[in-house]
Amino acid sequence: MNPSILLRVGSGLSLLYFLGHTMGRPWTPAKGPEANAVVEAMRLHRFDVFGMSRAYWDLAFAISIAVCLGLAFVAARPRQAAA
Repeated sequence: MNPSILLRVGSGLSLLYFLGHTMGRPWTPAKGPEANAVVEAMRLHRFDVFGMSRAYWDLAFAISIAVCLGLAFVAARPRQAAA
């Protein structure tokens, strides 16, 4: 099989993974009052990070954005190499 075809197939699969992760990012699988209480605690409890007031939820959101950008790069780079 031609290596450029394999790179394009891998790029397409990585793109699907990127889209699935990006669509699922803000979803919180909280079921029940105990789980909802934990999610609310994550959103409301604040602490200082490098002199700024942040919540655990802010950090989790930033990490999910970084993962999405990394997955977009992983999906785009093999396609460029195959060209």
